[in-house]
Amino acid sequence: MIKTFCILLENKKIYLLKKQAFLCGSLFFVCVLFSCQNKNILAKVDGIELTSEDVDAYLKLSDKNPKDKKERKKFVKDWVNYQAVLEELKINNPEKYTWLRTRSMFDLGEIALYHLQLEKVKNTNELVISDSVIKKYYNEHAKDFELKDFIVKALYVKIPINQAEAEMKLKDNFKLPNPKSLSIVEATAKLYASNYYYNDVDWAYFQNIFKDAPMEQFNRQSFVINRTKTFFKDSEYVYFINIFDYKLKSDNPPYDFLKDRIRQTILAKKINDLKSQNQAKLVNDILKKHEVEIYNN
Repeated sequence: MIKTFCILLENKKIYLLKKQAFLCGSLFFVCVLFSCQNKNILAKVDGIELTSEDVDAYLKLSDKNPKDKKERKKFVKDWVNYQAVLEELKINNPEKYTWLRTRSMFDLGEIALYHLQLEKVKNTNELVISDSVIKKYYNEHAKDFELKDFIVKALYVKIPINQAEAEMKLKDNFKLPNPKSLSIVEATAKLYASNYYYNDVDWAYFQNIFKDAPMEQFNRQSFVINRTKTFFKDSEYVYFINIFDYKLKSDNPPYDFLKDRIRQTILAKKINDLKSQNQAKLVNDILKKHEVEIYNN
């Protein structure tokens, strides 16, 4: 679920990822500045320890396999390098070291707040987006969305050139002349196809479907408008294409093509609004749970 929110909050995510990259590259997490109480120590630099638990947690939350020996070895090596560099800065330029450590704590706090907000927000019923809300948004904003390419409903099969029997079956059936044709195409594609696509319900970008087909010989707009049903060859493959329906780049995108995108747009705004409304309360609630002392020096 958190991944979904990160995708929706793209700008915020990029900003935070830059901060995370800064932290990883410069400090490799500030928490390693302080000696850990865990066991299973994997490395030390001037008494500062890296534990197996540290590595497990980092790799897991970075979508990497904690059991991958190469990943673990690389992490330990990188940690040692960065920690040694950090300790060298501490010796050569204590003031810069202090600034870096303090700045990184602020950045860590911001990232921590971001993730705590997501945890708080993701369980609220206010994030449920009804179809009627999506439809209303579409009716009001459809012209704001532009198609990057033709969108089509189509069938596409690509098979090696030396499969004569499969080629014959597809020639006879890829235009779907009778109710049994699709079953024959699907069965043949399952056995022989290097690429197979079929969808007569959902829209997809033309380029995404036919990206591995040599289409240079065709005028793409005419190809699409004529709902072309054809096959052609090159030195390695035979390509079968059947265009069922299309929308031009100049057309308004259909509702069902934009539905998920609109849902994400509305959801992103709702999440940002909820986060803005709840941030002060969340921070105050957190402060009440911790012993805080501020001195007037």
